[in-house]
Amino acid sequence: MSNEKNSNILSAQEIDNLIMDFRHDRNKDFLSNLDNILAGLKKLYLDEVAFIDLEESLNPMYSWKNNNLKITFLAITLQNVDFIDLLALVQKNDENNINFIDLTAKTNSFDFFSISTSTESRLQFLFNKELIDFEKENIIAAASASNTFSFGIKNWISKWVSNEYNGNVSELKLPSKDLIDFDSVSLHRAKFEFDDMLATLNNEQFSAELNEVLFGYNQKKWFIAAAGIGSLLEHLMHLTLKNYKDLKGLRKDPTAHDYINKFDASQHITFDSRQHSYINTLFSIRNSVSHHNDGFTGKEQCDQLLSGVKNIFTNYYIPSLAYYKAHQK
Repeated sequence: MSNEKNSNILSAQEIDNLIMDFRHDRNKDFLSNLDNILAGLKKLYLDEVAFIDLEESLNPMYSWKNNNLKITFLAITLQNVDFIDLLALVQKNDENNINFIDLTAKTNSFDFFSISTSTESRLQFLFNKELIDFEKENIIAAASASNTFSFGIKNWISKWVSNEYNGNVSELKLPSKDLIDFDSVSLHRAKFEFDDMLATLNNEQFSAELNEVLFGYNQKKWFIAAAGIGSLLEHLMHLTLKNYKDLKGLRKDPTAHDYINKFDASQHITFDSRQHSYINTLFSIRNSVSHHNDGFTGKEQCDQLLSGVKNIFTNYYIPSLAYYKAHQK
């Protein structure tokens, strides 16, 4: 447990970097900087209050303006990916402090993976299984139900203050976060048509994978973004084969090469040499992006990969979905 006394105030970018490194590599710098993270979060909160309500006309509504809070980071397991996720539980407290609870082992279960990925559902599961023990009446619903770190800590703080400004503080029952909250400078939603794609797929795991891609992209972490896009490509190919009932013979942990061979062998998929070469090239690009890529080169490669996601969705998944619907009994 930590508090904000004698701490350095970290910027939003510094906090984002610590969280990302911890989620992907379990870097201990995150845990050793909890004091500094708390101080940075408090400053971000007060700055957002000043920005959104110049006259502070709703001063009593702001939970962290004149009161103390406790922020608990909860580490949880994500299914079929190498990184973990973090939730933040915010509650009233006698003093400002911050805590961390590692629940990765206890959430590595079929029961946990079967629930909705919304923050509300996850927190409710943890309460019901008695994995966390807090008094619900002390929870700041506006913060705990709107938190997400895929788009950065500043986005979380902004949503928290906005919820309080709009009076959405009555109960822990807020809708899931809009998955397509793009940084308008870094990545334009219309270019890749992710809105329609997510609505059509209606697949929570794919949505979670896309969140990780967007976080890496908008933070200019091209290696993370490219690895995530590779997973999106394979996931779409898997769903396409599943709709055609062509998964038979695919090994337990298929590679990109396995999926390409399955597309080649399928009687339902028109897969000529040009498309074979194109998809092979996509995975070669994915493999070529490294931690050392920066600037235009890394972004251009990730854009090529995202165009590939759109291509596979349009040319292969959509026809397979039509086939699936037409052959349902």
